[in-house]
Amino acid sequence: MWGGLGAYERAAGCAGVVLFGLVTCRLIWMLPAERGPVVIVSRYGIRDLRIGNEFLLWDSIEDVSVRESRGCKTVVLTPTPALRRRLRCVRSRRAISPQSDTDFIVIDPAGLATDLATLLRACQACHDASERRTALQQKSRHDAQSFAVKAS
Repeated sequence: MWGGLGAYERAAGCAGVVLFGLVTCRLIWMLPAERGPVVIVSRYGIRDLRIGNEFLLWDSIEDVSVRESRGCKTVVLTPTPALRRRLRCVRSRRAISPQSDTDFIVIDPAGLATDLATLLRACQACHDASERRTALQQKSRHDAQSFAVKAS
């Protein structure tokens, strides 16, 4: 079927097996490696590096809530109309379907080193502190602290 394999073909095949074997071993070795925080919640905003690199300010988030879909609970951020327009522009530039749902931003606690309740409390506390600061135009000494979560 293959005919006779020459010395070049055998050498190329062995080199490929060794190369891809080493690369596979390296990737498997990197899986459990310690990495930095994946979700960062601060008094100024939130960033989920699993979704994108954007830091979303609490001023651009209307509400923080929980949504259950297919038995999985997630933290849902409702963006302001201005952020919705911005997200639609970013997604259309990336050639994502214009029918993409930009009405909310989902932060999934699956794979994080924390549970849903802790993540939700941190988000709500920082969001509420941001609303108080905006309403009073002052920064209290008792603002919510930052919260960073690593992937488990």
